[in-house]
Amino acid sequence: LGSVVLRAELSKLDSEDASEIDSHARRRLEEAREAFTKVIELVSRRGPSAFQALALVRRATTFVHLGDQGRAHEDIDEAQRLA
Repeated sequence: LGSVVLRAELSKLDSEDASEIDSHARRRLEEAREAFTKVIELVSRRGPSAFQALALVRRATTFVHLGDQGRAHEDIDEAQRLA
């Protein structure tokens, strides 16, 4: 679900500037972020670390588009640690 929502919203955006995102797109990106967070939580308990790393990278993408570079970097660092 998160990937589908993320792809749909990214196809509508012209830049990574969070200030240009309308409220509908922001809500949808937040929905994608929440879906990736659920995957990360489920897979961390039992599942391949590669799946968790992929979900972290995708969630980092949502953070970038929501204007939270710090959280994006944290997720990328964690994904690299798991890989």
